[in-house]
Amino acid sequence: MTKILQLGKFYPPFFGGMETVLKDLCRGLAEVPDNEIQVLCAEHSSTPSSKIDGKIKVYRIRNILTLFSQPLMPTYFFHLRKLLKSADVVHLHTPHPLAEFFLYLLKPKCPIVITHHSDIIKQRIVAPLHSIFARKLYARASAIIVPTNNHVTTSRLLPDFIKNIHCIPFGLNTESLIPIENLSINQNIESPYFLFVGRLVGYKGVEVLIKSMLKIEAKYSLKIVGTGPLKSELQSLVLKLGLDDRVKLLGRVDDPVEFSSLYANCLAFVLPSISSNENFGMVQLEAMYYGKPVIATQLRSGVPAVAEPGVSSLLAQVNDPDDLAKVMNQLINSPELTKKMGTAARERYLKMYRLETFISSHSKLYKKLLNEDN
Repeated sequence: MTKILQLGKFYPPFFGGMETVLKDLCRGLAEVPDNEIQVLCAEHSSTPSSKIDGKIKVYRIRNILTLFSQPLMPTYFFHLRKLLKSADVVHLHTPHPLAEFFLYLLKPKCPIVITHHSDIIKQRIVAPLHSIFARKLYARASAIIVPTNNHVTTSRLLPDFIKNIHCIPFGLNTESLIPIENLSINQNIESPYFLFVGRLVGYKGVEVLIKSMLKIEAKYSLKIVGTGPLKSELQSLVLKLGLDDRVKLLGRVDDPVEFSSLYANCLAFVLPSISSNENFGMVQLEAMYYGKPVIATQLRSGVPAVAEPGVSSLLAQVNDPDDLAKVMNQLINSPELTKKMGTAARERYLKMYRLETFISSHSKLYKKLLNEDN
C-alpha cells in the first residue's frame, strides 16, 4: 500500500482552480490499485473536520483567520507531523506558505513533491519572507511539477531549480461535459457568438471583453457564463454602451446539456484576463475539448501556453479592447482559419490534457521517486 499525503489550502466543495486540480488528482490516484490518498487542508465555512470523499480521507483543520489569502490553523503543525509519520510520498500544492514553512521544519524522510501552481502575486508584502523558506524547501524537494513551461520562465522562484522540474499539464475532468456528438449543433450562421466562462471578478478582464464588442459587427454577440461580485457593474456597463441586445450575462448555468451546448455552438472562446492571477485557465481546456479556437491575452503566466498560439489560439494585448476586437475579427473574417484552429485545439486537448494522462503521469513519477528512495 502506497500512502500519498496531499497538502492543499482547501478542498472541494470549496471552489477554486487549485482545489479542482487537487480533487481530480486525488480521485484519480485513489482508483490506482494499492494507493491510499489522504488530504490535509483548511476547514471552510461549515465543512466537517474530517470527511471521506469516495476513497479519500480528507482532514480539514480549523481555520481561525485568513490573512494575506493564507488560512491560519493553530493545530496544523501537529496534524501534519502525525500524518507524515506514515506517508510514503507527500505532495504539496503551492502557494501555501503555512504548509511550506512547517514542511521545511519537519524535514520528512519520504519524497517531497511540489506542484507549483503560481508564484505569490497579490501579497507582495509577504513574498520576500516567504521566499526565504520556500527556496530551502524547493531545494529539498524530490520533484517540482508545473503545468506549463511558462510557469518556469515567468517565475521568480523556479529558474533556480530547473533540473528538478517536471512539466505535467493539468487534465480536464469531462464527467459533467456532454460529448459533442450527443449535442444538437446549431447550424444557424445568422446568430454566431463568442463565449466567456468564469467568475466575474476584476482580473478576468470581462469589462475589456464587453468594450471590445463595440468594434465587432452587429450580427455577432457575446455570451457570458458565470457570476461574481462584478455582475451588477458589468450589467450596467452593457446598458451604458447600448449592447444589451448583443451581450448576455447568463449567470450560472448548471444544466449539463445547456452548458455544454454553449461551448459546442460558439464561434470561439475568449479568456480576456488582465492579471497573472490567472495562471492557467482550465476553461481553455473545456473550449479545446469542444474543438473551439481560444482567444487569450499575452499575460506573463501559463495562460498563453495552454493552447498553441497561432495554431489553436490567438493572443491579444493585455487590457486592450481594441486589440482584442482586432483578434476576434480575425476569426470572423476567416471561417477557414476558425475551423482549422478549432481542429487543432481538439487535437491538442487529446494529446496533452486528458485526465487519464494527468493521473498516470503522477503515478509514474511517484513510483520512480519511491524506487530511487529505496
